[in-house]
Amino acid sequence: MDEHHCYDDAGEIVDIIYRVYPTEWMVSDEDPKLGFSLWDYFELLLYARKVALINPVSSFVLQNKALMALITELGSDFFGSDGLDCSNFLLTFMAPDQIKPPYVTKPTWGREGREVEIIKGTGEIINNPDPEYIHYAKVYQQYVDLPCAYIEDEEYKLQLSCFLINGVPEGVAARIGKDVISNNSKFIPIGY
Repeated sequence: MDEHHCYDDAGEIVDIIYRVYPTEWMVSDEDPKLGFSLWDYFELLLYARKVALINPVSSFVLQNKALMALITELGSDFFGSDGLDCSNFLLTFMAPDQIKPPYVTKPTWGREGREVEIIKGTGEIINNPDPEYIHYAKVYQQYVDLPCAYIEDEEYKLQLSCFLINGVPEGVAARIGKDVISNNSKFIPIGY
């Protein structure tokens, strides 16, 4: 990219970028040969509408796990009095003294489960965090055992995810792994 456009490998102008690369990495990346910040160019192109990111800015906000601590703090003020069932919302805090074991620690900008720690009541820590995320603030979240799935005579933890588009459930994914679902966990086929 330069101050005018983003380009593909053939030198053609790119108008739309589907962001799969974490935004905070984009902000801190530098060109390895020239040493300048890529975001300095990219941000100007975004604001000049010379290139568009498909992911909305809200995804950057929602990616931060501190949002769950804010929701916990707001409590019923956030959810209102309309009888909304919040029983599946995991209480999340910004300080470890606000929660009792067992709980989970996660960096606010972490991903892929590599940096998650499970703190049990006995002081046992499961899954040492990835040092890449050590400098981010942490959240401390209520721990809930995931259901077990037995596949090929091996026990796994099962995580189901529901994807919403404009508030409508549009997809379900199932992943299995050990104590922490991570980037090494497996997707399992499901059907409807």
